[in-house]
Amino acid sequence: MQEREDLTFVWDAVKRLPESYREAIHLYYYEGFPTAQIAEILGKKESSVRSDLRRGREKLREVLREEYDFE
Repeated sequence: MQEREDLTFVWDAVKRLPESYREAIHLYYYEGFPTAQIAEILGKKESSVRSDLRRGREKLREVLREEYDFE
């Protein structure tokens, strides 16, 4: 629980992402689902889920740099 509290600012930044990126990141990192299962849940191809994760991480990195001055 303590670890999740320390990362609250990251989840706040995730909430700013476009829905497809936000869903994939939440299911992968927070819920712990593998990409194949996320694809089933969202009704997408697994390759699309992997792309959403990659693009979501890139966008998240930008948000964190802007808001929290991270490198």
